[in-house]
Amino acid sequence: LTVVWIGWALTWPVIPALSPFSLEAPFRDLIIALCNLPSVLVQVYRYRFWSSPTQKQQTKWAVFGGSAALTLYVSSILIDSVLPWSLSIDSPLAALIMHYLINAVHYGSLMIIPLVIGVSIFHYRLWDIDLVINRALVYGALTASLVVVFVGGVLLVQRVASAVTGGQQSSVAIALSVVGIAILFQPARTRLQATIDRRFYPKYLDKARQLQVPQGISVLNPGLLTGKQFGVYQVLEPIGRGGMAEIYKGRHQTLERTVAIKALIASHTTDENFRKRFEQEARTVALLRHTNIVQLFDFGEADGIYYMVMEYIAGQDLGHYLQNNGALSLAEARPLIAAISDALDYAHAQGIVHRDVKPSNIMLQPVTTEQPMSSLNFRPILMDFGIAKLLDSSNGLTRTGTMGTLDYIAPEQIISSSTVDGRADIYALGVMSYQMLTGQLPFYGNNPGALILAHLQRPAPDPRKVVPALSSNAASAILRALAKEPSERFETAGAFVAALSK
Repeated sequence: LTVVWIGWALTWPVIPALSPFSLEAPFRDLIIALCNLPSVLVQVYRYRFWSSPTQKQQTKWAVFGGSAALTLYVSSILIDSVLPWSLSIDSPLAALIMHYLINAVHYGSLMIIPLVIGVSIFHYRLWDIDLVINRALVYGALTASLVVVFVGGVLLVQRVASAVTGGQQSSVAIALSVVGIAILFQPARTRLQATIDRRFYPKYLDKARQLQVPQGISVLNPGLLTGKQFGVYQVLEPIGRGGMAEIYKGRHQTLERTVAIKALIASHTTDENFRKRFEQEARTVALLRHTNIVQLFDFGEADGIYYMVMEYIAGQDLGHYLQNNGALSLAEARPLIAAISDALDYAHAQGIVHRDVKPSNIMLQPVTTEQPMSSLNFRPILMDFGIAKLLDSSNGLTRTGTMGTLDYIAPEQIISSSTVDGRADIYALGVMSYQMLTGQLPFYGNNPGALILAHLQRPAPDPRKVVPALSSNAASAILRALAKEPSERFETAGAFVAALSK
């Protein structure tokens, strides 16, 4: 029907007799309504019985855009034909401005529909980062619309005052209306933004609530837990902090063993979802026994604080090492990559996908044995399974929309992080390997939206453009690990290392 409608409309300029606009108003409007009615009915049926939640959100955007466009279009006609154009306008400049404003609203309203459809498309493709692009776009359009409305109000007040007073008090009316705008503009903008958030961005509001600190509970400041006792573990100084937990150095008082204590941030302790995710991470790490994966010793709760006790890794993470020392040679990087790959293949064999492989989650433990893991004398240890996914689990927590770190995220993880498998970790490993060997990331952007689109669409750059001495086999292995389609990547991380070593 859409194709027929477009084909028919394209004939109107050539054959005016075929255009419904050549008919009288009642017949013309009836024909146009009948042509659009099937599309409306199909969309209603699709929305009710076939649409996914994301598609329903798209439909809401389209309805919102159509309604806004129609409202502004009709309003511009009414303003132009009904409001006091019959009143005399003393100022030619005011008349010109009013004329342009009405025409801007009249023709600009036609651009709302494609604009909103574009926002809807971005909302679907970019999913959780709509806060970055869509809200900024909508808020900008909202602010511009309010400016037009308030400026139009000033001009309208000036015209009415000029007509009533004969032009004597129009300047006073303008001054009063400007003061009114200064008082009302920001509250009106804030109120409209809140309405838009409630209607179109419920996920944003949920995240905002999660970040709010419940009354009577303070966020853990670094060092606040120092000196506390969690069973046989004494909490020492803080050594790290993430989005969900703080990490402290601790000590098992009976065994006199140094440990790492990961405590859930106090602002999340009252959130059942965060608590369950924290417990899920503990269960996930408890399943794993590998020399290159951090070991979990204990999990518990004390005084309302949830914590897990893990192996303490002395040293620094790979991210800080690369930042301080620059790129590695292939001979230096290969043993580290091989050890990380072995850990990932082991986790994948246990049905666990890490989903956040990155240098800051790789601790480099100094090796003092006679046979070091690499020429750098470090043993890499994979950390932080906070958003790991259990492939065979029926637990809804493993199917959350949590994405990962944008610099290292696989394309399929952007689209649907709940359906990824181990090849998403291989993609992240490819990004990290590229960074280790070149000193820079393969994909970049001026904002998160551009970075997401780069992962989705931009071909991976050849690392030999940065490091010409890199072998063609190593470059080909990295490019294959960075393939957009999971089926085009290596099936295992070990296969990636084997290709990297040829």
